[in-house]
Amino acid sequence: EQSGTYTLTATATDALGTRQTQSFTLVVNESVPPVLTTDPVALDFGNVLAGRSVERSFDLNNPSDRPLVLSRFGLDDPAFVVLSPDLPVTIDPGNLETFQVRFDARHGAQPHVATLEASTNLGPILTPMAGRSLWAALAPDADTLNFGTVLRGKSAQLHLILDNKGTIPVRGAVAIDDPSFV
Repeated sequence: EQSGTYTLTATATDALGTRQTQSFTLVVNESVPPVLTTDPVALDFGNVLAGRSVERSFDLNNPSDRPLVLSRFGLDDPAFVVLSPDLPVTIDPGNLETFQVRFDARHGAQPHVATLEASTNLGPILTPMAGRSLWAALAPDADTLNFGTVLRGKSAQLHLILDNKGTIPVRGAVAIDDPSFV
């Protein structure tokens, strides 16, 4: 702990050997930095169909006795975007500000997990966020089916496997419009 009253003494000697002494009193008041958290402490956007967006909000309270100045947001996943308010934002002591964040669901790695880092004059604020994109992606095991030469009145069979690389189940039917195929 470094709070307290300190006396500093400065002594100077000139070229003729004359000494001058001056004392200063230094008062150090140490204060505990405020605990800065958001409400809610984490944002969960849930399951969202790819191509769609969901918005959530959180409040940031200033529990200190000094203005809180938020100057920058950092995000480590581009699927999340802070919509409002515009920065910089000053939150007076005892007040709060509401922030809007959007999750843009997209195809790709799952789940989307990010940490929103807010840079303030009173220290950083970290808010975890998560969202899961739902999408279907059928991938055939072959690009073409080559039946070769099939004599009239005969038949040939080939199999095609469709693999769903997405995150949601796919149901449906296969239809072939060519009367040559039964």
